[in-house]
Amino acid sequence: MAAAGIVVECDLRTRFWDIAPSAPAATDVLRLVQIAEDLGIITSWRDDEQPPAFGAWARGKTRAARDLLYSDHGAARRRVTASLLTARCLSGPAIYALVNPAP
Repeated sequence: MAAAGIVVECDLRTRFWDIAPSAPAATDVLRLVQIAEDLGIITSWRDDEQPPAFGAWARGKTRAARDLLYSDHGAARRRVTASLLTARCLSGPAIYALVNPAP
């Protein structure tokens, strides 16, 4: 779900993980880093060293999130964005409910 926040708040054409700690998506990037560490994609994270494996993995995850958020012509992205304007952080289940609303 961190990837969804990154899609909404970052320019994916950049190295979006090079982000200021005060930036809106900083917690999402940090969560993505923690997941990569948990999965063994990277062993540690330092500001002066961005492992290439993380960049490729993170771009793949954000592409998948972007595809999901735009699969309904951007309606899911608009729902997530609107919710992020009032709640700075959304849980995985909250994002899932916004992307897959009940009929």
